[in-house]
Amino acid sequence: MAALVGTVSPFDCELQSWDEYIEVLDYFFQANEITDAGKRKAVLLSGVGASTYSLLRSLLCPMTPAEKTYQELVVVLKAHYNPKPSEIVQRYKFNSRTRHTGEKVADYVAELKKLAQYCEYGPTLPQMLRDRLVCGVNDDRMQRRLLSEVDLTFEKALTMCLAMESADRNIKDLQGFSGDEESQSQRSHQGQSVVHNVGAVDKRGWKTDYECFRCKGNHAPHECKFINELCHHCQKRGHIKRACKSKHVMQSHKTPFQGLRGERKGKEKAGRSHLVKEEDVSETEDAASNGLAERAVQTFKGLIKKSSGDSIEVKMARALFSYRITPQSTTGKSPAELLCGRKLRSTLDLIHPDFKGQVQEKQVKQKLYHDQHAKERHLREGDKVYTRNFGVGPSWIPGTVQKQTGPVSCTVALGNGQIVRRHIDQVRNRHVAYPEDLQSLADH
Repeated sequence: MAALVGTVSPFDCELQSWDEYIEVLDYFFQANEITDAGKRKAVLLSGVGASTYSLLRSLLCPMTPAEKTYQELVVVLKAHYNPKPSEIVQRYKFNSRTRHTGEKVADYVAELKKLAQYCEYGPTLPQMLRDRLVCGVNDDRMQRRLLSEVDLTFEKALTMCLAMESADRNIKDLQGFSGDEESQSQRSHQGQSVVHNVGAVDKRGWKTDYECFRCKGNHAPHECKFINELCHHCQKRGHIKRACKSKHVMQSHKTPFQGLRGERKGKEKAGRSHLVKEEDVSETEDAASNGLAERAVQTFKGLIKKSSGDSIEVKMARALFSYRITPQSTTGKSPAELLCGRKLRSTLDLIHPDFKGQVQEKQVKQKLYHDQHAKERHLREGDKVYTRNFGVGPSWIPGTVQKQTGPVSCTVALGNGQIVRRHIDQVRNRHVAYPEDLQSLADH
């Protein structure tokens, strides 16, 4: 009998899945040319382990494993150990998976492929892997480089990410070694003795005895956990507020006011000094301007504290609104009134006197007074009237009311057959026909 190639180890669900165990078992059958189904079942039952065999008997009860075929036994155990998960849940896990901080690109892609096993993407799997890699790589430089490609495939995107990741590691290694050489040369120029401390250098040659510029901690910058953190002071990514350089520059510029003489001396001293960098001088040297700016900041902070609201945006909006509707002592008008030409309505306007009732009362009195002296006029069809002439000729010409078209309007037929529409104020009653009227009628 020929010696067997390989061994069949017992199945352990904590170390591998059932599909992986069956794949290894198939390779064992191919290596030893075991094609008979009975022998395959015997090898499976004898090598699967005591705990798995006992579980199999429980799953097949009241039948026994001897009554089932090899394929049926594999299906029964697969249904128990690896039930088919929900496609929706697996796709959610796949689409929400992003690359963790410090995770390698290769490990991230391997995890994506593992999550895509039960997503049932079919022929669109390469495109889904490409999209997930671009969106979840969690690196701005890599994403810009990938998005700049026109015809980007998954293989091309993976190659570019691996190359950029390798280049980053090489650059960090080179910068670390160059930093060590520079520090050693500076110590030698200063005449200090160089002490070789084994614990101050890690395996890759990075120094660990200096302060991290990202968080002020005692570790290398590339190992800092705030490498992708957003600074709340300068809104830049890569450090925290405690280690922000712009914050320290602003604090160093806040010097007390020493009077005009002291200020002149300070200016002359600053002009003679060659140690102050030009880019560090950003604050104005006018003490009055500094005082006005600080006073404006205090005023705004006081408004924010007095304002009500759940969020800082609501408080800021209400504070600015109250500031803009407050009259200034110099002009006597609010900034909003100077800008818009009118006052903005606020809640304070609700406590002002209501002039609507007074206006209505005045209008009622005006109507009563008008009705006492006004004469109501009615026009009927066939009434002889004078109507206003807006053309060439006399101002008033005779006519006959043809029809009343509204409460205060009517149509008038002139002597020449023309019909015009006039308001009641443009019509006068006509009782006697005068010669001049007959002459104007003959002219028309």
